Amino acid sequence: MTVVPLEPVRAPLVFTNDVVETHDADGAPRKRRDIAKDVTRLRVLAAARFLFTHVGFFDTGIRDIAQRIGMSTGAVFAQVKDKEELWRAAMNGPSPSLPLAEEVALVLALRPGWRWLIRFDGSRYLTTLTSPDYNPMQNGGLIFSGQGDSPAAALREVRIAADRQTGEGFH
Repeated sequence: MTVVPLEPVRAPLVFTNDVVETHDADGAPRKRRDIAKDVTRLRVLAAARFLFTHVGFFDTGIRDIAQRIGMSTGAVFAQVKDKEELWRAAMNGPSPSLPLAEEVALVLALRPGWRWLIRFDGSRYLTTLTSPDYNPMQNGGLIFSGQGDSPAAALREVRIAADRQTGEGFH
């Protein structure tokens, strides 16, 4: 498990791809309060994105996100109503589900060191599962791929395919 320090950030966060508009569409300057709200939202989303990526959805709390940026939990809840909405805003996708968490737990328990990748192509979820010794440059290790209508279904498909081919795990 990756340990991430949760002390408040003292340096300003840099938003490389995010822009806060200082003027309205008609060219009038925006109020400082409105700009500050947008900056706060970007800080919350950046901290959430970092923690969700490095710690995970289920191990990250609103308090952790607030602590990371040196704000109160109320300031975070002023931006979003719950953790699921925060995930959707920060990660641009549906929040993880309990079935996906169960599939991940099975992979971690039955196949330590294996890696998986889940991506959405616009109509279905695509998943790859690779063994620890997988190296595409040397044709080493195992790789399995599959698809499903949800992240959990896609990961389940590749886990079962790996179980059947290697004779390990259960299916």
